[in-house]
This record gives sequence, C-alpha cells and structure tokens, in this order.
Amino acid sequence: MAAADLFDFQNIFSLDGKVAVITGSSQGLGLAAASGMLQAGASKVYIISRTAKACEEACEMLNQLPNKRPGARATSAPVDCSTVQGIEHLVAAVGQTTDHIDILLANAGGTQGASIEQTDEESFSKLLDLNL
Repeated sequence: MAAADLFDFQNIFSLDGKVAVITGSSQGLGLAAASGMLQAGASKVYIISRTAKACEEACEMLNQLPNKRPGARATSAPVDCSTVQGIEHLVAAVGQTTDHIDILLANAGGTQGASIEQTDEESFSKLLDLNL
C-alpha cells in the first residue's frame, strides 16, 4: 500500500462487492457483523449457524435492510462448524454460489456453563472443537 492510500479514508474500509462468510451469525455479535457488512457494501454475506431456522430468520431480517447496496444478499448456510464434515459441507455450499471469499469471520463459539473442574472430557472436547 502506498503512503497516499493511507489518506483515502473514504474507501479504506469499504466493503463494496466483498463476499463474507460469518460463522455464528444467526444472532448476537455475528448477526450485527453481518448487518454492518451488508450496510458497508458487501455484496453477499453467508449466515452460518447450526440451526437452519435461525439462519433463515436472520437472512430474512438482513435482506430487508433498506440501506444495503442493490442486489446485496444474506444467504443461509446452516452447518455445524465444530466438525470436519460440517466444514466440508460449508465449503461445498458456498462454492456453489461464489468463486471466492473475501472475508471470513470465525465468530462461532460457546461456553460450557460449568467450572472446568465440573466439565467432563467429552463436553470439553466438543467445546474445543467449536471454539478452535
């Protein structure tokens, strides 16, 4: 990046035409990030969650945003990102509708709800699979 580009503040954070994949984006911070990306000019944002209904509801809300660029869309891609098979399914699903991804926001995560001493090994492994 040239020094002159540092002063192009109008475009430096532009997401015009970008394609984003956001895990854990059917609610909370992920949904807010998806909304922000669509409003900042992203052309397509993939909404990733384990629950198909939650993905669809999030996309419905996002696609009704009045100030996104014309033709911009949120696309539902329900998948469990904690498994290799889930990630393979995600790659295949996204690959059917785009040839590239500009932004990957790995937002999916969780907590156990119990202290580490009270967490069994299987639960801890599932938590690590999701968070890492």
